[in-house]
Amino acid sequence: MPGSSDSHSVVGIPASIEDYTAGASMRDGFGGLSQFSLWNISRMLNFGMSLGFLAWMTDVVDSTRAKRELASLVRAFGCERLAARVFGTSTALHRAVKELREFQGQLNESALKNVKRVAELMIELDNVRSGFAILSNFWGDQFQVARKHLDHKASEHDRDFKRAAQDHEREARALQAKVDSLSQENDVLRDCIRGLENRLTARSLNALLEHAKDSKIPPSGWKTQILVNAIDDFGAQFGPYTFEDEGSPDDGDSKEDDRSGNRDGSKDKPLDLSHDSSGPQQTPKKPKASGKSRSWGTVQLRPSAYTPNDHDALDATKQPLRTVTQVRESLKDLPVVWSKQRSDLQQVMLCGLDFQDALDLASGDNEVHTRITSRALTQMLVRMMYWGKLDQTPWTKYVPTWYFKNAEALIESTNEIPERWPNLKK
Repeated sequence: MPGSSDSHSVVGIPASIEDYTAGASMRDGFGGLSQFSLWNISRMLNFGMSLGFLAWMTDVVDSTRAKRELASLVRAFGCERLAARVFGTSTALHRAVKELREFQGQLNESALKNVKRVAELMIELDNVRSGFAILSNFWGDQFQVARKHLDHKASEHDRDFKRAAQDHEREARALQAKVDSLSQENDVLRDCIRGLENRLTARSLNALLEHAKDSKIPPSGWKTQILVNAIDDFGAQFGPYTFEDEGSPDDGDSKEDDRSGNRDGSKDKPLDLSHDSSGPQQTPKKPKASGKSRSWGTVQLRPSAYTPNDHDALDATKQPLRTVTQVRESLKDLPVVWSKQRSDLQQVMLCGLDFQDALDLASGDNEVHTRITSRALTQMLVRMMYWGKLDQTPWTKYVPTWYFKNAEALIESTNEIPERWPNLKK
């Protein structure tokens, strides 16, 4: 409290812990602020002082010099109700510090929950990012694999299309050559027909009718010689028919077509009955399928062990090394009927192999399609695929894909049931 003298005055200073233990005068039960309270106030006011620094400041404030300086300041600026103000301020500050501590505790608890939640969310976010990265890499790899697969399939389709076009061109050339040959034979036959028609002129017929009307005998030069030979010797050879007055008509001889395989020999040779006692074969009519075609679930599209190569089938423009007649001649000493043999075996024998070598080649794990023309190969594949016989025919594993695709298209577009594919008879 201010004193009565102008030169001397009594000032109040904040109480310390020692004052509190010594029973000094207090206000509202507080003897000033403690170090911890001052530290909280400094944090609240953002002074940035540490607890150790506050302890050091307390020693400084408690010093006599500091008290003198403080007293002089109070003296200079007035000290009316200084003690009451100091103790009142201490109470307010203590309450503020208490509320601050309560808020800080609540904040710490809420912050701890939030921190835990944020930590959990961060962990979950990291897991999501990791899973997303894994899935992204997986689907990226799958996309690349699918893209490579599609590119490979596209390149295969392009290759198969080019090979099919080339094969079609070869077949077209072969068929055109056959057409030209048949056209030439047709011209020869027409010339023969015209020569025969020239012999049957109306003048000769009228002269013959005049002789018949008058009951006259025609001249001996008008007679036609008919030669009939009946023999039991199969090795006998017959000469061509000759006219009495004109000699041998060379234009009347027809050419033998060995490539078609429809004729067994020339007209001068007797019918070979030593191997096949059946009559002339007629092309059997193919039965119609009840539905559009066999279900794709039952058609065998590829062999189980499929390792195709890029070797083409036999060029259709090239003539086989042997004709059907020559192959039949090679089988005359064997208990084998040509017409009863499987198609692939026939094709191999036409390429120059004898029966046993052809049988070993066709029945073993060998490449055979290079000895078969593409059209015949497609027909064989149709039969094997339709009846599920690809695995029973080992050489099909080496056939390129474009021939299988041609067979698939043929199966899908036809309503006819192909002939069954038989097993090889060894």
